[in-house]
Amino acid sequence: MVTFTPDACAPEMLDLTPTATLRPALPGADEDALVAMSVALYAEDPGARNIHEADVRRTLAHLAAHPDRGLALVVTDGDEPVGYMILIAFWSNELGGLVAIVDE
Repeated sequence: MVTFTPDACAPEMLDLTPTATLRPALPGADEDALVAMSVALYAEDPGARNIHEADVRRTLAHLAAHPDRGLALVVTDGDEPVGYMILIAFWSNELGGLVAIVDE
C-alpha cells in the first residue's frame, strides 16, 4: 500500500488556504479596477462590438442606480482586485422567474 503525502511530493503547495474573496463592488472605490479589467478582457477576447472605458462606466453606473437589474462583484486577494464578475438579472418566462447570468 502506498500512502500519498502532499508534503513529500510538492512541499511548496502545502498551504491550500483560500485567499480570494468575492464581494460586491464598492461604487467609486472599485470602479477604476473594474474598468481596467473589463477593457483588458475585450482587448484579449473581442466581443460583438468594441468596448471602451465609457461603456463599462455606464454599465457600472446603471447597476448602481438599478440594483434590481444586476450586480458587479470584485474578486480580491487580500486588498488587491484580481478579478470581477458582472451579473445581470432578468425575468425568464421559460424558467418562471428571475434569473441571473454571468455577463462577464
